[in-house]
Amino acid sequence: MIVLMGATVGFLLALLIGVITLRLKGIYFAMFTFGFVELLLYFVLWYETNIKGTTGRIVFTLENVTVYYIMYILSIILLLVMYILNKSKYGMALKSIGDNEIASEHSGVNVTRIKILVYALSAAFVGACGSIMATRLTYIDPKIAFNPLYSFIPIFMAIFGGMREIYGPIIGAFIFSYFARSTYYKNSILLYAFIWFVNDFYNCLYARRVNRSVKD
Repeated sequence: MIVLMGATVGFLLALLIGVITLRLKGIYFAMFTFGFVELLLYFVLWYETNIKGTTGRIVFTLENVTVYYIMYILSIILLLVMYILNKSKYGMALKSIGDNEIASEHSGVNVTRIKILVYALSAAFVGACGSIMATRLTYIDPKIAFNPLYSFIPIFMAIFGGMREIYGPIIGAFIFSYFARSTYYKNSILLYAFIWFVNDFYNCLYARRVNRSVKD
């Protein structure tokens, strides 16, 4: 029941955010989504402080074995969905969008709709897994729930493992799960995230300047 609720809330919230943001591209999409997470953080903090009068919640816990098997089942379901999606026409459309989004759009692919649906589908699995992983904690508050590290780690898992194949993010997940035990590596991840963010932002500005000069 908790898993279904987490998946449903994640899907609907991502669907709403996707309709608003997925028309943006590149660094602008990353900036908006990261800013939206911070907005949610301070909204929840304001709501709990001024309306509820308390901050944070006590979370009921599950046995580690139960959490393990639920996460294992979710992982199998996710891999099956990824495999089916990869072999379908939507998978071909996603590969086309990844190679050249503009060419895909001119070829008749509804880029925005596909991106929104895939974004919402991935958020459903994130919500389902998050609802279970939260039971490993005895207490949770907005600063724990909206930790920016949770936004960056999945991206780097996919980058390190490779985004072209299904097994790529799995390899990246194993690597980062091992390194995440150390505070030093957590800080390193944030540093690399900042470098990646600045580099991508610079490349985006440079590309816009080149395009303007070509048009002129």
